[in-house]
Amino acid sequence: MLKHLEALCRLCGTSGNEQDVRAYIQQTIGDLGTCTVDPLGNLLVLRKGRKRPEKTLMLSAHMDEVGFIITYIEDSGMLRFSAVGGILPPVTAGRMVEVGPNRI
Repeated sequence: MLKHLEALCRLCGTSGNEQDVRAYIQQTIGDLGTCTVDPLGNLLVLRKGRKRPEKTLMLSAHMDEVGFIITYIEDSGMLRFSAVGGILPPVTAGRMVEVGPNRI
């Protein structure tokens, strides 16, 4: 379980960009259940048991994480950005971030 948690934490999954997280979960599930993706990108997994249970169990979780979106690039190369999700401004000071699909 710790191995999967570490792998998921290393993936980029900001809101609207959860495809890597979704692919990891699908790959990890393998043949344990039937995976479908709805039009909004939600991953739905159905796993049937050997017999029909008295009650149905549903587990629900988020695939996305908070992040930033670049709103403007200054002539000097400095970036202006806004939060995506519930990031508290005091938490962001002095933090390293990865930018773009190449994670610069």
